[in-house]
Amino acid sequence: MTNDLTKKASVELDGFAGYTDETAGGSGDDRVSNNVILGSRIKFLDAKWITTEGVVLPPDLELVVINIRRIVNKWGKDTDKGPLESRELAPGEPYPDFKELNEKVPRKEWVRGPDGQPRGPYQGQRVVYLLDLDKTMSRYTWIDQLTVGGSIAMSELVDQTRLMRKFRQANVVPKVRLSNIYMHTRYGGRQRPHLPVADWIILDGGPPSLVGPGGDGQLPPAGKKSTPLEQSAKTIEVEAVKATRVEKPSAKEVTGDEIKY
Repeated sequence: MTNDLTKKASVELDGFAGYTDETAGGSGDDRVSNNVILGSRIKFLDAKWITTEGVVLPPDLELVVINIRRIVNKWGKDTDKGPLESRELAPGEPYPDFKELNEKVPRKEWVRGPDGQPRGPYQGQRVVYLLDLDKTMSRYTWIDQLTVGGSIAMSELVDQTRLMRKFRQANVVPKVRLSNIYMHTRYGGRQRPHLPVADWIILDGGPPSLVGPGGDGQLPPAGKKSTPLEQSAKTIEVEAVKATRVEKPSAKEVTGDEIKY
């Protein structure tokens, strides 16, 4: 009974189980709260995956996606100080209508966007945590500001993971390659983030919990010492992580019938 409850709790905290891309708005922005970063932050830039220190990650690098978070931030004029407010969305909770939310804020509180134009202070982001389980045990954090390409990549990965969990254990997680793929836009074609699955594994004990001690989804303002998220991050002993490889379901399992030749 205890094991069943533990497994259930870990799945409920899992970002795949509660993931939804429903939103009424959102656009690209490079602002991010340092409180959500574990390990090295990585970006998708010019069809490459690169750390903020300028290190380009090799295309054959395989990383385990250990969790996903969806966050709503309210930014002030000085973005270097971090967001004024941050809230993590609950499992299954859609992003708010950012257009409606920002229209309620006086224009004098609006901030300057990447294009130099004023924009509302409320913005959303998805935070993806990855782990190099095979070699260095290094952790990476990819933060996507609800871009079109990022949304497609994560929707595809979440759909695959949910299907895999339907036929295997509920806490299976994907090991992915950081890749890119062509995407057509109204302004022409360009490469977008792509996370093809290289393997499926189960982390003993379930994915590490990235929820603060309060468990209410509230993130603290930046600049405070020993924040709840930092405290929870310290409890993640990645050196002790053990993984079990999971076989993909057969065509018969997925379709419910054998393929006749």
